[in-house]
This record gives sequence, structure tokens and C-alpha cells, in this order.
Amino acid sequence: CGGAHCHIFLHWEGKRYRYYGIDNEAFFYNTATLQLANMNEEMRRETFKPEAWLSESLRNRKIKYAAERFLQDTRAEVLAGRLSVNTYGTYRSRVNTLLLNPDFGLGEKDIAKIETIDLRNFREAIPETLSRESHKSTSAVLHTFFVWAFDKGLIANIPTFPTVKKGKQRGRKTRKRIALTIPQMHDALMRIPEDHRDVFEFASETGTRPGETCVLQIRDFDFHEQTLTVQRTLVSKIMREYGYIKESDKEGHSNSDNESEQQLATIPLSPRALAIAQKHAKGKFPADFLFLNKHGKKNVHYTVNELSRIWNKYSETGITHYEGTRHTFCTQIVRANKDKTVAQMLLRHASAESTNRYDHPDKEHLRQALANRTAVVELNKIREQKGGVK
Repeated sequence: CGGAHCHIFLHWEGKRYRYYGIDNEAFFYNTATLQLANMNEEMRRETFKPEAWLSESLRNRKIKYAAERFLQDTRAEVLAGRLSVNTYGTYRSRVNTLLLNPDFGLGEKDIAKIETIDLRNFREAIPETLSRESHKSTSAVLHTFFVWAFDKGLIANIPTFPTVKKGKQRGRKTRKRIALTIPQMHDALMRIPEDHRDVFEFASETGTRPGETCVLQIRDFDFHEQTLTVQRTLVSKIMREYGYIKESDKEGHSNSDNESEQQLATIPLSPRALAIAQKHAKGKFPADFLFLNKHGKKNVHYTVNELSRIWNKYSETGITHYEGTRHTFCTQIVRANKDKTVAQMLLRHASAESTNRYDHPDKEHLRQALANRTAVVELNKIREQKGGVK
């Protein structure tokens, strides 16, 4: 008809098909010609399936849409207890930040046509600032994704993956963690908007992890005894209950601070933490969440990412939310009690080794430790006792 748009008609094995573009819109002539050539090639190879070229099928064959279904399936595996929350968190992180990132150019590709060269180009596009371990982790997640796609019938073969080059470690050196002093913590809290301030102050008063703080419920508190029983955490937007013991932990050998391995623990509340909890518990039922994000959906708790964004935006500390609350809490407890066992119990660490990683004395603390020595040896007095040795 002389128009710039068209579609493809096909009569195949007694059925009629009409093909449009991915968004169910008419083709441009050159696009239709290219697709028709690809369809003819599959017919020549005797691999042609007419349903696979329908608009919805073409859309689902894009890697970015297949990746979303992959995450849905792996999340279902977590809920069924067949996959760990931490593994799902790794999948979700790599898929969202790399695979679905348009800057890396893989998401728009047809998953059925991916070749090793595409994966090599993708790997080369990943920032050099990521460590070699992160590159290996990304390759492992990609391989798992393509195995899933193979099992779903989206691809005929699993592509060969380029290996991560050995040699010099890629990426930055790990930044040394630090803790805030009490005045610094006060100033940081005052800079956070009042609607969000209590959740951060509560975490700094109790040392609860960000994921735990997000999903605290009213029933977790004993206001008469002034205690809190930490019963659950939030990992990759999945709420997980504590209270089970892994086989490897039954003898008490675990030294992990991994949230997925925690058992139920009751900790005392400071007067300020108690006051915050009582304030947010008013008018709520036992199963209600203590802290609700007033700027989010109604009656929805915070997420770890939301807390991090708020902290990074307003605190002006230059450190992470985790350092500003849990690490700072540990350091201040150790400074106040001179006993890391107390900090270990309040932080619910399985070993003192974990607590040691959270204690960050600054130069003033080190100077004070030197000044407080009780057995100072004065060399001048020794010299006098030995007859004035010069």
C-alpha cells in the first residue's frame, strides 16, 4: 500500500499467524524484512516455532524480562526453603545493578541469540572498581541465570562463559571502618528529618542491625521488664524469622555475625530506647511494625535501602548507616565499660572476634589509654637508682 508500516502474515500447518513488533505495534518495513529473514532461517534449520515469534514471546525473550522472571522464581525458592536468603540477595543485587542496567547493553538482547562474545563485552563493560571476586560472583550469577533459561526452554544451549583474568587484584582497597563519637552522633541525628530520626536513634541506642530495626514488632517488647527480643530481620526485602539453630552451630563453634544464623536474644533497653519504643507503640496491635515510613505506603515498614538513602542524604558523616549505628554503638559500649564481653552480649555476636571488628578506637582513645597506664616506668628514676648512668 506504500505505507511505512506493515506486519507479517504466516500460514503454517493449517493455522494463520499475524506478527507485530515487540510492543504489539506495526513493523517498519526494514524491521519486518529483518525479522522475516530470521524466521526463514529457523525454517531452513527446522527449528521454527510460530508461537515463539508472537509479540509477547519476543518481549519475554528479552534478557531484561527473562531476568525479572528469574528473580521471581528464585524468590519462590527462598519462600519454599530451598534457597538461602543470602544467595537470593546476591542474585538480586547482580541482576538489578548489572544485568538490568542499560549501560551494559545486555538487557535488550534476545536471550536465545546470546553468544560468548556478548558475555565478554558485558564483562568488559563492568567497572574496573569492582574486585576480581565481584567479577567472579557476577559470572556465577549469569551462569545460574542461563541454566535457568535452558531449563525453561528459552535457549537451546548454555553459552560458554569467559573466565575472569587471573593476576593483579582488581578494585579499590577496603576502606577502614570508623565509629562516631557521642557528639558526632548527636549532630548527625539532629540533621536527619524529625519524621525519620527516631528509627536511627533507636538503632544507635540498641545496636540492632538495619534489617532487624526495619521489622521490629510491638510484640517483641516487654515494656514492664524494659527489654527487647530480636526475632527477625529483613534480607533482600524478605522477612526472615530467627530462632533456629544450624547443625554446625549446635556445639557453639560458629563465629559468624551473619543475620541468617542468629538465634533469639533478649537485650535490655536504655531509657531513651524505651521512650522511643513506647512512643511508636501507642495505638498499635502486637503484630504491627514499630517503625513505619511516613513518606512511603501506608502502614509499611522501612527497608534497609531506604534507611541507607536517608542516612547518606542527611547525616553528613561520610560513613555508612551501619557504621553510624551498630559500629558506633559497639565502640561506645567498649569505651564506657572497658569490657568487650558486655559489647559482645549486647550485639549478640557468637564470638569475640566479631566484636573486635566492630570496635574502632580513635586517636584520642589511644592517647587516653597511654595516659591511664598505672605502671609507668620512668627511665630517669632508674638512672638515679643506678648511680646516675648517662
